[in-house]
Amino acid sequence: MALETITIPLETYKCLRGHLEKANEIFNSLGMAEGLASESKPLKPEPKQTRSQKIEKYKNLIGSGQRVKKPEYLKK
Repeated sequence: MALETITIPLETYKCLRGHLEKANEIFNSLGMAEGLASESKPLKPEPKQTRSQKIEKYKNLIGSGQRVKKPEYLKK
């Protein structure tokens, strides 16, 4: 495969360079490393609540009047 050379005006080159830099900024803001999706940063999952944390959360909701009763899966 032979390399071919083309000539473009300097104004067109600057315009294309500007678009390329802007696209790189957008990809980097999305957490993509150098525009490659395979190297993107993984999202951190939310930590799971323990049963005692869930019960305490619902006690606070019931006490404040935001919730009337416990959900079925938290009842004994």
